[in-house]
Amino acid sequence: MDFFAEFEAPNFNQWKEEAEKALKGKPLEKLYTILYEDINVKPIYTNEDRPDVFTNEFPGLPYFLRSSKIESNRIQPWAIIQRIETPYPLEANSIINNELEKGANGFSIKHFNYDFEKPKGVVLDTILDFEELFKNVDLKTTQIHFETNYPFELLTLFVAFLEKHGIDKKDISGSICNPTLFDFLQKGKLVDFDFYLNSYFLRTVKYAKTHLPNFKTLVIDGTIFFESGANAVQEIAFTLNLAVEYFKGLIKYDFTLEELLGHTLFKFSIGSDIFLNIAKIRAFRLLWAKIIESFEVEIKNLEIPIYAVTNKRNKSRLDSYVNMLRNTAEVLNAILSSANSIEVTPYDYFSSPTSEFSFRNARNTQLVLKEEHFLSEVIDPLGGSCYLENLTKELSLRALELFKEIEKSGGFFENVKNSSIQSQINEMKNKRMNKLARREEILVGTNRFPNPDDKFKEDISEKIDYKVVLEKSNVKSRESSSQSTTKPEEKMFLHQIINPEIFSNHLYSVEPLYVFREAEVFEEIRAKSYQYEQKFGAPPKVLLIPFGNVSEYRDRVDFANDFLRVGGFDVLVPNGLNTVEEAFQKFYETQPQIVVFCSSNEKYPDFVPQLSALIKKSKPLTINVLAGLLSETEVEFFKSVGVDEFIHLKSDIVQMLNRFYKLLIGI
Repeated sequence: MDFFAEFEAPNFNQWKEEAEKALKGKPLEKLYTILYEDINVKPIYTNEDRPDVFTNEFPGLPYFLRSSKIESNRIQPWAIIQRIETPYPLEANSIINNELEKGANGFSIKHFNYDFEKPKGVVLDTILDFEELFKNVDLKTTQIHFETNYPFELLTLFVAFLEKHGIDKKDISGSICNPTLFDFLQKGKLVDFDFYLNSYFLRTVKYAKTHLPNFKTLVIDGTIFFESGANAVQEIAFTLNLAVEYFKGLIKYDFTLEELLGHTLFKFSIGSDIFLNIAKIRAFRLLWAKIIESFEVEIKNLEIPIYAVTNKRNKSRLDSYVNMLRNTAEVLNAILSSANSIEVTPYDYFSSPTSEFSFRNARNTQLVLKEEHFLSEVIDPLGGSCYLENLTKELSLRALELFKEIEKSGGFFENVKNSSIQSQINEMKNKRMNKLARREEILVGTNRFPNPDDKFKEDISEKIDYKVVLEKSNVKSRESSSQSTTKPEEKMFLHQIINPEIFSNHLYSVEPLYVFREAEVFEEIRAKSYQYEQKFGAPPKVLLIPFGNVSEYRDRVDFANDFLRVGGFDVLVPNGLNTVEEAFQKFYETQPQIVVFCSSNEKYPDFVPQLSALIKKSKPLTINVLAGLLSETEVEFFKSVGVDEFIHLKSDIVQMLNRFYKLLIGI
């Protein structure tokens, strides 16, 4: 029995007619949203919006739009990766074994940076360090992803450890990612491509080909683009450009394309926008398969392994529990985009050393979606979504066009050298920050709805003395090697064979590409509140003056209260006030540093001139603020009667809050 037979299926024109009625004469385009990718998102999508080219796509079949595996996650679910940065190998080992016992099956191990001003990561300087790190760890069933500025040296030490303990190297899976290129780029330096290729990738890939055949040594790291502010089109295009440049360079050294593909892993940051981030990965797989096909390579069994990490750009130090919600949406996006390995950035990554609770939260975010929501049991549940398919098409077309532009103008490194890529990304970063500053985009707990009780936690990461950590590692290894007849490589100290100055004569000055967090500028303002409190014993006090009827002041009281709390101000909100005398009495009782008048534009002339004059006479340094958008003539009038500043929905909150602190304490 067809229960829906008696209902007529509505068509698009009927929906449009009803929507226009609801808009009361406004055009339907009012419901459109323009993405950073310059894509117009309609309020509704139908089958007519689905691209014909995608209708016959199936998971695991070219062009791998929906997944690079036909079974998706059903037979081999995604790897649950936990990031390890604690400096001591034994402590790291304790974390690893605990995480393995509770559901993780892979680890991202940040290797200690010897030559950085503020080094961070696990000290892996000797074979003994590896023995401590992987004690009681079954490396055959555990993915290991290293992140190091010295991939070849670390890999040889890792292989020596495996050989010493009789571990079959063919059973080792994971990757080794080299962030050197982008570490330098953040400092405004670009490494010469040929030298970089020879010094790092060439010998690392050659070595792994022989010793670690299932280890991914050609990691194409696209996370830098997201974390620097790029839009999805730029992420896709620039990651493709980077990959093509590496492949073209390495093929010159007698590698076949098939060999390189077997060692390749793509790494992406995942954002919170569900459809956009899923479409991003789908579009990337589609374009990469097309590019490989253009090299006349059979792509029927092409693997496109994706390592997804929940991004750091939208994470906040304050109100860090909100990061749990962001992470959940981002993990969902990674799963639905068929990522092969997923790493969750701990919610308190920027506010305190990663705790057992934050490790558990990161791990269980994935486990709940896998074990309770059964997302490992479905194959591309979003396939056929009219909006998603349309968005994938739009991203693909725009990214392909940008990719071709970069290739025609010399490729990735040439366009970094002339700062074209950085300029495009930095322009997008500025757009994002302007929208956040005007609160056209919301970062919950940061530029809206802040938690006034949340305080900065002391960051102890910079207090770790890595010289002491390194020396302890060396002492242990000397003691161990002096008591046994070991091979030369087993006596090796990694820091003694690396050369931090290797690139000094092979660098160009370029426009920097900075990794950033969107919350940082707001946290800097909150830090000023903390400085004020340290100096005067309490945060700066703001008194709102809700004047007149509730309907006249309510919206502006709510607005001003939230606006000022973003800056860490102690906001006092009395009940409605109806006379100037009553309002001034409240000011006299509370002695605030800032007063905000809240009422209607029509009401302001009735009380602001007199009340403002009384406040300035009583306490001249008080900052008088009026809430509301006024005409230029009105602004000039109220300035003439003692109003210092104006806040409204179009205000740049960062600029305004900084101005208040400049007036209060000169910072």
